[in-house]
Amino acid sequence: MNMARDHDAPTPSTRPGPGGRILVVDDEPEILALLTTHLEDQGYQTRGVATAEEALAWIGRESPDLVLLDIGLPGMPGLEALRRIRCLDPAVGIIVITGSADHALAAATLDAGALDHLRKPLDLDRMDRAIRAAIEYFIDRREGPRLGIAASEAGVISIVELRGPVELNGADRLKQVLADLVARGRIRIVADLEGVTFLDSSGLGALIAGMKTARAAGGNLHLCAPPDEVRRILTMTGLGGRIDVHPTRQEAIAALA
Repeated sequence: MNMARDHDAPTPSTRPGPGGRILVVDDEPEILALLTTHLEDQGYQTRGVATAEEALAWIGRESPDLVLLDIGLPGMPGLEALRRIRCLDPAVGIIVITGSADHALAAATLDAGALDHLRKPLDLDRMDRAIRAAIEYFIDRREGPRLGIAASEAGVISIVELRGPVELNGADRLKQVLADLVARGRIRIVADLEGVTFLDSSGLGALIAGMKTARAAGGNLHLCAPPDEVRRILTMTGLGGRIDVHPTRQEAIAALA
C-alpha cells in the first residue's frame, strides 16, 4: 500500500462523514496505513506519523481534534508521550491503542488524560464508535461544560442524577455537590450514571472523592445504571472493585437503605 498520502498534509475527504482532524501515531507501517485509510474513508482528515517526537512536533503546529496513539512506540515511553501531548494541547482528545492486556496500564493511560483505551487487534467498529464519541467530546469542551447534575431525595437516600460528559469541566462541580450533601448530613448517596455520555479521569476522581467523603462521615456512595462504555471504564480502571455499582437505581437505593 502506498504510504505517501499518510505523511502529506491532511486534505478534506471527498466522502461524506463526521469531520474532524485525526493524528494517527503508530510505528507499524501496515497498521498506520490501515488506520489512516479507514479513517479517511469515514470522512476524517488524517495524518500518520511513526514516532512520538513527530507527533509532538505536528500537534504543536496543527492542533488536531484527536490523536490515536499507540502506547508501545519505540523511543519515548508511551505514557510519557501521552502526558507531553496532554501538556502541549490540554483540549485535544487522545485515544490510546495497545497490544497489552495490562489493566494497570489501561488505568494509568486514563489517569494521564486519555479518553479511551483500545486493544489490538483492533475492532474497527468499536474504534469508530470511540472516535465519534471523542470528537463530540472535543466539540463539547470547546463550547463549554455540558454536565447536568440534578439532586433529589428518596427518604434517607440522596439521588444525584448525572447527564452528559463527566469530565474536566464538570468534575469540580460534581465533587462540590457531593461534598455539600455530606456536609448537610446526607451521607447515603446514589450517583445515577444512566445519562452519562462520557467519563474521564477527572470524573472518576470526583466520584472517588465523593465516596471517601461519604464513608468518612459513616455513609457511602453507590453508583447505578452505568451505560456499557462507562461500565467498561469502571472495570478497566479498577474503580468497579472499590465502589458498589448496581444495574438499577432501585437496587442501589435498597442496598443503602
